[in-house]
Amino acid sequence: MRVVIAGAGLAGLSCAKYLVDNGHIPIVLEARDVLGGKVAAWKDEDGDWYETGLHIFFGAYPNMLQLFRELDIEDRLQWKSHSMIFNQPSEPGTYSRFDFPDIPAPVNGVSAILSNNDMLSWNEKILFGLGLVPAMLRGQKYLDKCDTKSWTDWLKEHNIPERVNDEVFIAMSKALNFIGPDEISSTVLLTALNRFLQEKNGSKMAFLDGAPPERLCQPMVDYITARGGEVHMNSPLRQINLNEDSTVKSFTIASLNENEKKELTADAYVSAMPVDLFKLMIPKQWRGLDAFSKLDGLNGVPVINIHLWFDKKLTDIDHLLFSRSPLLSVYADMSITCKEYEDPNRSMLELVFAPAKDWINRSDQDIVDATMEELKKLFPTHFMGDDKTKLRKNDTKNVVSDCSKIKKLGWKPKISFEDMVEEITGEIEDEHDVEMELIRGELADGSLVVDARVTIHKLEEYYDCSLLSDSLDIEIDTLGGLIFYISGRVPKVGELIKHFSGLTFKIVEADLRRIKKVKIMGSPKSNKN
Repeated sequence: MRVVIAGAGLAGLSCAKYLVDNGHIPIVLEARDVLGGKVAAWKDEDGDWYETGLHIFFGAYPNMLQLFRELDIEDRLQWKSHSMIFNQPSEPGTYSRFDFPDIPAPVNGVSAILSNNDMLSWNEKILFGLGLVPAMLRGQKYLDKCDTKSWTDWLKEHNIPERVNDEVFIAMSKALNFIGPDEISSTVLLTALNRFLQEKNGSKMAFLDGAPPERLCQPMVDYITARGGEVHMNSPLRQINLNEDSTVKSFTIASLNENEKKELTADAYVSAMPVDLFKLMIPKQWRGLDAFSKLDGLNGVPVINIHLWFDKKLTDIDHLLFSRSPLLSVYADMSITCKEYEDPNRSMLELVFAPAKDWINRSDQDIVDATMEELKKLFPTHFMGDDKTKLRKNDTKNVVSDCSKIKKLGWKPKISFEDMVEEITGEIEDEHDVEMELIRGELADGSLVVDARVTIHKLEEYYDCSLLSDSLDIEIDTLGGLIFYISGRVPKVGELIKHFSGLTFKIVEADLRRIKKVKIMGSPKSNKN
């Protein structure tokens, strides 16, 4: 059987790996020029890696660990001590540890909780332990029923003191789903706790020994291609074509290297794309179907990942750290935790900035400045005196994490596609507020230079043509959003994006996360209905 898979993240590559194991032929399509999706990473001009997120592997990930074994790359997992380590904001520069002894579960977890006297009182520990008993004894059916409650509501229902939430679970909630305990489904945290406590090494953590595209994704590609499968980069999915009975006829993909489109046919088709992008691709015929209408409740959560390179060591802890900061979730000194990034004299901190919705449109400098202020609280002695630690360089990356626990709580979805596009193009003003000053002016050759935030509506008026075909009846408001949709990524400066109207978009100004300025060339066909 021939199977086309859209997306070369871990989901798409894993799908392809197990398809070839069963004698099938997978064809994996990736929109970007890098493997990994949400575990992608790039090298900068200095040869330093920066990743799309801080990625940890837990002992409670049996399927992931099995994949490492089958690929014969288990040695690339760097296992850390069986501990969970929290900063103590009340005592800057100090840490509180939950150390799991080498004894059977759940006794080791109970021991770790009871032996920590920094964060919770004995009364709080006892009340929390009693609250967890139903989750541990009644199994997954009980956990699934808890999906109607937020974590905060679940704690209140079980008379667990609010301070337990403040001390431990705000940090854990942000680490797991990048949102606070008032928003996260209690099922998420209860499932994690259940596995951590029920399995001896469930909460034990490992870091990959290098960048995920090279150390994890490439071995998967090698495995797939060696057995007859295919993996194609720079090949974004453009359209899902249907038969008259609404089954999939083909995928239309674009080749960014050749500026052309082609159709791929197969016996089966798989989407391993982020949920927000996949929702854009859903054909009209599918939108009324129950299975696809349920996707309305699946929305991306914006996350900011920060890399900071310092001229000195900030910490000697070889582990993931929970910051307990109002702005930061978790962080690690990658110069210690990751073999490839090792530096005995200087630190490179990778930090997760969450919740990020109120910051996603702020400048990189604003985000770095806010992060530095938090680090000065965590490491006060390092940023004082004449010999204080200095920031050598920094980088921020914005990603959108898939979240599946919003709709079930009965709340209005928090993040729309417009929110996701704002991450790419900058803040989107109301359509009626965006004036033509965003069109910078016509050049001598007849081309037009515009701000990427200019609305599609304004451009359609200007060119007297339609820029969204009937098949693209989706929520795209700005030129930047349209270009992101066409290319499946943030294009590079100088890159040409062809449009069906006859126009060509040249990227004039952009960074790694945002389209800023575009040159529009050519004469469009008047294609308004």
